[in-house]
Amino acid sequence: MPDADQEAARLEAAALDYLRWIATTFGSVTVECAVRFGDPAEQILEDADAWDADLIAMATRGRRCIGRVLLGSVAEQVFSKASTAVTLYRAAGR
Repeated sequence: MPDADQEAARLEAAALDYLRWIATTFGSVTVECAVRFGDPAEQILEDADAWDADLIAMATRGRRCIGRVLLGSVAEQVFSKASTAVTLYRAAGR
């Protein structure tokens, strides 16, 4: 049985492979992919600044106002704090 560090590394590699696969659907647009740990909004904003990104594109589940108030919204935080353009789109399915 793999130890926790090995399992975390395996999951991180699988997540990065998935993101790179999704990135291929964007055609000739340059897409940066990374797997980070910590506060999602902070990590997205830090990477966008470090990469001097022109755009942050995010999928959102489109929670209603009460869901955002109770649970917070990564998309909402990124949208309100980003120093670059942010595009939000509704994720397919749940």
